[in-house]
Order: sequence, then structure tokens, then C-alpha cells
Amino acid sequence: MAKLKFIRNGKLPFRKLKISINNDSFFLKGDEYKEIELLQGDYNFIMKMDWWKSTNRITINSEGNTINIKHYLPDLFYIIGVIGSTVLALLTFFSLVGIIYISTWVLLFILPQIYFYIAWHDTYFSFEMTSDNRDV
Repeated sequence: MAKLKFIRNGKLPFRKLKISINNDSFFLKGDEYKEIELLQGDYNFIMKMDWWKSTNRITINSEGNTINIKHYLPDLFYIIGVIGSTVLALLTFFSLVGIIYISTWVLLFILPQIYFYIAWHDTYFSFEMTSDNRDV
């Protein structure tokens, strides 16, 4: 049996990531990790969150592998989007800016997500697999 450690990089988005390996599923929150044991061999590896879904094939050859899971859109994208939306919402509430500014901001925040859903939905999640074996 080989130990496999899954690490989800990044806190955002706050939703849970569902990971399925040959019909076994588990969930990861942001900056969380999970260790599982699998026999050596080839496995179908599916990562899914809401409408985002990526499918890959992994080969486990040795003891102690680590899989780092990354999102296509970084945490900074979500932080800037939420802060910008909040500031513009407050400015619009106090009638300091027009509604067109917040509408434009929300469109600029949502359009990249729609683009990646249409064009890159199967590669939204990526991963790097590293071996933890070290000669002592």
C-alpha cells in the first residue's frame, strides 16, 4: 500500500472540493490535507466543485506521494473581486457613484469565471504529484 497525501492550496473559494478516486470520494476545504492509502497502480482522479470538474489519470509507483491541488483562478482574484464589490456597493449606497460602476465591476468579476467555465472547465483544477521518498 502506498500513502497518498492530497493538499489543497489556497483558501478561496470557500466551497469544498470533492475528490473521487475510483468511486471513493472525500472532501477538502481550503488549505486542508488528507492522507489515504492505495495500492500501487493507475487510478482515475476526479476533482469537482460546483460546475468545475477536472479529470486526470495518476500512476502510483512508490510509497509516499504528495498531490498539490491548485485552482486556475488564484485567491487574489477572489479577494480583489469581493473587496472591490464591497467598496463599490457602499459608494453606490451613499450615492457617491452610479449604479453603472458596480454593474461593470460585477461583470468584470463574473465574466472571467464564465470564460473559464466554457473554455477551460475540464482543466480548472491542476495538480502536481511529488514523491516523498528520501534516501537516508
